[in-house]
Amino acid sequence: MSSVARSSIFVGSLAGALLGCTQPTTVGSGGSGGHGGGSTTGSSSSSQTSSTSVTATSTGTGPTSCAGVTCSGHGTCSVLMGQATCTCLMGYHSTGADCVVDDKCTATSCGNCASCDVVGGVATCSCPQGYALSGKDCIMTSDPCATANCSATEYCVPEAHCQPLGACVPRCDCSNCPNCDANNLDHKWDDMQEYCGAAINTSPATMACANPCPAGQGCLPYAEQFCWPLEGCFSL
Repeated sequence: MSSVARSSIFVGSLAGALLGCTQPTTVGSGGSGGHGGGSTTGSSSSSQTSSTSVTATSTGTGPTSCAGVTCSGHGTCSVLMGQATCTCLMGYHSTGADCVVDDKCTATSCGNCASCDVVGGVATCSCPQGYALSGKDCIMTSDPCATANCSATEYCVPEAHCQPLGACVPRCDCSNCPNCDANNLDHKWDDMQEYCGAAINTSPATMACANPCPAGQGCLPYAEQFCWPLEGCFSL
């Protein structure tokens, strides 16, 4: 996994300090990276939520006929402005000549940084400012690090909590610490903190990192190691 991708996991502290923002949440019923608790749009008190113009295609009928249009048994057909139209019951939306069950935002509805909302009965993904939708994921439209002008001793963090960042932070090196390597197979990074040379989830550090971070910052053990407030590997 790249340092850019993995950095978005451990970004809370600096993102809050620099941006004062939190990760966007999913609108709907628990979408990925999204606001919890959305609602279906287009509902009405008459238990009918959507109407989409559809043309009847049964043999011997024309565009002004409801013959053969059943609306899947979950709506009613009527001819409006020369077209056969299904008006679906609450909880359904029209697709062609059918009324189908409304989507719900789930953990897999949308991907990285995308939020989910149910629009017209269809789960729809959207992105925060500075990102564009690519499939189900949100990707940055430009690289904020391109103009960051970080020094040779600094690393540019491109994003934090699904917000473009472009912050220059100190580089570090804790690769000499046996408990601070990049893999998380032992789950030592579950608490976002580790202490150089110490046993799992214990403090203080018993060893010094080869290139430690400033006080109060830990070294994140990615391919490009960099310092982060209150997270990472802390040095003696």
